Amino acid sequence: FDAESAGWWIGPHFGSKADVVAHAPGESLRPPATGWLVRAAGAAGLVADPEAKLAPPTESLPLEELLGTLPLASLHGRVECSTERLSAYFGHFSLLVHLELLAELCAARRRRQRPVKQLVSHGWALLPSSAALLAPRSGRRGAKVALQLPAGTSLDKLRVRKGDAVVLSEANAEGDRPCRWVGEGTVQQLSEQRLVLQLQLGEPPSEAELAGGSWRGGVAAD
Repeated sequence: FDAESAGWWIGPHFGSKADVVAHAPGESLRPPATGWLVRAAGAAGLVADPEAKLAPPTESLPLEELLGTLPLASLHGRVECSTERLSAYFGHFSLLVHLELLAELCAARRRRQRPVKQLVSHGWALLPSSAALLAPRSGRRGAKVALQLPAGTSLDKLRVRKGDAVVLSEANAEGDRPCRWVGEGTVQQLSEQRLVLQLQLGEPPSEAELAGGSWRGGVAAD
């Protein structure tokens, strides 16, 4: 895509600007709350509307209620085979992937309600004693951050391995509540002393902020 196509688009057809109803220009990794151009009656194209903004997230629903709102048949993949029966059989795997993802998200939601000490003891989260910036962001390559793990950290209990995705967030002094999402990346190095994270999403704090702040790392699904 060119620079004019960058941003978030809302419309009925993927990859097409035809019948687009809203567009938020920019390179934000998440849909912005404001700054949307919308289609207005009588206008030739999209126009700025200061009142246009994303609605806040809806209240979380239990998995059973959430599944009850899904048109499951529409989640079947479009697979062309020699017979309709084969197409239906292989197409249902797309439905299973969606359901498995929902189950994982619900499990992650339940984990987020647990006390942080329990998450740490079960290996779902870690509270590094310190953090340092090893390499700043360069082009498309994100920053590299080192997290000094607390004494006594056991790799056998930690549910993170080299190559896994980890979310880095700023925490309050006790570490029991993530205060600000910082980024997400993959584990490049891991030992009982430190974890090196290559960020792929987000913008890391400055070197001084990393050294003086409180941080929390968690399995990406968490």
